[in-house]
Amino acid sequence: MLYFISVIEFVYAAMLNRRWLLFNIFLLAVLVTASGCNLFRSEESKQKNPRTGGGKVASTLRLHYVINPDGTDRCLQVPIGRTPPMVVTVDRTPFLHEGYVAKAELLNTMGTYEIKVQFDHFGGLTLENVSVSQKGHNIAIYSDFGDSRWIAAPLLSHRISDGALIFTPDASRQEAERIVKGLNNVAGITMKKKLEDGTEEAPKKK
Repeated sequence: MLYFISVIEFVYAAMLNRRWLLFNIFLLAVLVTASGCNLFRSEESKQKNPRTGGGKVASTLRLHYVINPDGTDRCLQVPIGRTPPMVVTVDRTPFLHEGYVAKAELLNTMGTYEIKVQFDHFGGLTLENVSVSQKGHNIAIYSDFGDSRWIAAPLLSHRISDGALIFTPDASRQEAERIVKGLNNVAGITMKKKLEDGTEEAPKKK
């Protein structure tokens, strides 16, 4: 009799353990699924809103030559503007990008607004050379600021010797503010890295 009771207790304990094991497996599956969903949302959010390593919102800025199509792989047709878009052919490799931006600001001019991008020493020299060699031609500007598009095609009408590019973006004021803020976030990190690498001197106090 005792032996029979012991067997029943053993079977009951095994059933409880099995139920506990199944519950644990179910709980683990729920946690993994929830974590996966959160991770997916997090990655999706990062793609929609590019960010710097410090978690700040970042903007890209790519300057491209506008060229004549020659049938080679370097040619890329892109739409500039939206109402209606103007299709131009650009060199797919930018000659300047956000890594050379020292500062950006939004300018108010006669009831509208413009973006002013101040490049660092190397970026300024590059811009000056391009403004001379491409005088009378347009360049194309692409930016990713949460939305990705070609935002301008300014005409290089004169030599730019101060390293500053001013253009009117195809963007709302709110979008223009996001572009400027994101560029300044990137510029801050880039400057810090240059200072750490010894490739840039800290600004001297006046």
